Amino acid sequence: CRSTLLKHLDTEIKPENSKAIIKKLLETTVLDPACGSGAFPMGMLEEMMQVLTTVDPEGKVWVAEMMKSKDEDFRNHISEMFADGQIRYVKKLGLLRSCLFGVDLLEYAIEITKLRCWLSLIVEQRVDFSKENYNLKPLPNLEFKFYKKNSLFRFYKDSNLNELIDQIDNDKLLKELVNLENQYFIAKSDRHGTKEEIKDKIVKLLERVVDSQSDSITKQLNSVRSGINHLVSNRAAEKEIAKLRKKEKALADELGNLAILKNTIKDYFIERVVFPGIFNKESKNPGFDIVIGNPPYVNTKLISSMGISKKLEEEYGYCDDLYNHFTFRGLELLKSGGLLSHITSDTFLTLQTKKNMRMHFLGIAGSNTAEGQTDLFGEQLQQHIPVSNPDLFGNKKTVQTSLIPVKTENANHQFLPECRVTEIINTPKAFAALVDTAIFTVKKERAIDKPETVYIDIRKPNAESFNISEEEWKQIRTSKENLSGWERILD
Repeated sequence: CRSTLLKHLDTEIKPENSKAIIKKLLETTVLDPACGSGAFPMGMLEEMMQVLTTVDPEGKVWVAEMMKSKDEDFRNHISEMFADGQIRYVKKLGLLRSCLFGVDLLEYAIEITKLRCWLSLIVEQRVDFSKENYNLKPLPNLEFKFYKKNSLFRFYKDSNLNELIDQIDNDKLLKELVNLENQYFIAKSDRHGTKEEIKDKIVKLLERVVDSQSDSITKQLNSVRSGINHLVSNRAAEKEIAKLRKKEKALADELGNLAILKNTIKDYFIERVVFPGIFNKESKNPGFDIVIGNPPYVNTKLISSMGISKKLEEEYGYCDDLYNHFTFRGLELLKSGGLLSHITSDTFLTLQTKKNMRMHFLGIAGSNTAEGQTDLFGEQLQQHIPVSNPDLFGNKKTVQTSLIPVKTENANHQFLPECRVTEIINTPKAFAALVDTAIFTVKKERAIDKPETVYIDIRKPNAESFNISEEEWKQIRTSKENLSGWERILD
């Protein structure tokens, strides 16, 4: 598919369309929320470079777009490097500046990611031993492109920190952050204190959020204490006084927690602050165009030992394998119409514990507001079940046999006279049946007389449909060890 597209771009794209393609590419934003050593951002960089090389081999259109930047230092640097014939360097630098972003919990992972970016640029520079520093130019500052943070968490108790950010007047400060981060990207030194200025503004903004909450709690606390004093002076019933004292303690505890939060809020992943240019409140469609990655495979047992089970439950309403949570979070970080591209286990299609994940996909598919955000019911899902190289989900096969119960109804609640894999997959009503089931299978192509459920075995596309008794259904287990029983039933 990729090679076909590139061949098409190489032979069919008209010159007048190159500018539109390049402009769209420059506007495309990509995030890896658990970037590790940076393999996926680097892979995306190379994919984008292939498109650029195909539609604009000389780089003239790309440079023209780069020269629209408001940052004079960046424009001068681009002009100098392009004049020196370092076209690939100019293209990569522009992509890193505008398109690629990453987050990871581990500091060394972020440092490795930045190192890979720098090495990718160094190999494109032209060495000249007769010139100062061998003609090698200073590398970009990536501190505000790749962050050491936990991208899963953005709630403080029941409050979404992004929403708290928007409750105070911060638009001017956020715009300043965007401008400063762009200036800092190519700054040859930090002699103007740009990095520290950015960090100070971020801390100032976050502290204002906490202070605003603290002020609100303090007012409530003072009001409650006044009420207590009034009741005491009027010798009110102890029951009424005790009720207010309980509220007083809760508010005082909350005030203490906010004092702790003020010292730790900078560690939270608050996308409105971390990526202010992408999550711009004034934008009609904020968020990333693409979220990529290979999210950590950490099961609930390990999560418990990490001590974050309660936090996940507070944040998401449940605690499950981390790839489930990263999938949810990835979809949240997308703009409407964005694409999530994860390599992930196929267990979300099979396990009862992944019901919430399937429900989430069904909710997105049924939501007009999220229309186009993800497509699990068309050709995408058809690719995902046998999976070879899908657009939305890759597949690490951890279970060799997958069983899918599918009600043979179409969108009008009519029984399908014949059940083919493609018909079932392309029918949301039919696909929805899997949500309430532990494991599902699929068999293929036989006319049937209104059964409740038909089964099709993906592994054996020519097998006949069949029904399973209630007793047999109770024997289903979700572990690998118990799949052998199903293989006997299927065979």
